[in-house]
Amino acid sequence: FVDFDGVLHPESPCYAHRLFERADALGEVLRDHQAWAVLSTSWRVNHDMRQLQRQMGTQLGERVVGVNPQIDDLDRRALPDKLQGFPRHMECVAYLRAQDAHLDHWVALDDRPYWFYPLRGPKTRSLQVRDTRGLLHRDAKRNIVNHRATPASLPI
Repeated sequence: FVDFDGVLHPESPCYAHRLFERADALGEVLRDHQAWAVLSTSWRVNHDMRQLQRQMGTQLGERVVGVNPQIDDLDRRALPDKLQGFPRHMECVAYLRAQDAHLDHWVALDDRPYWFYPLRGPKTRSLQVRDTRGLLHRDAKRNIVNHRATPASLPI
């Protein structure tokens, strides 16, 4: 699950020439490891998936298989109580359930860890991008691939 602002490019204010500047790096990592992306970004509110794929470029755009539902559209009673208060995590789980996907094999790249239930160790689900510059290529390879049992932190 991929957020945009603060992950694929710097958090706002972000100049047009810097939008999606880290998308190709992430797309390469996903391709090399036969992984896919679901868009988990507020951009999905005003743009459909095809528009977003075109904006982010070929490398990452080709790896996108879906878009998270919006929190306001979810039946929160159908989701685990412990996820209440963690909106992005709820959206990810709702997407996986709708796809009848395996709930144990996913990772979210986001710069807001407080939107995810705070799991640690092998069950960690979110990698926090802790810098306003966004995801850096060397960090993407090292941390995403090795994420299976690391804390929810992506140092850059």
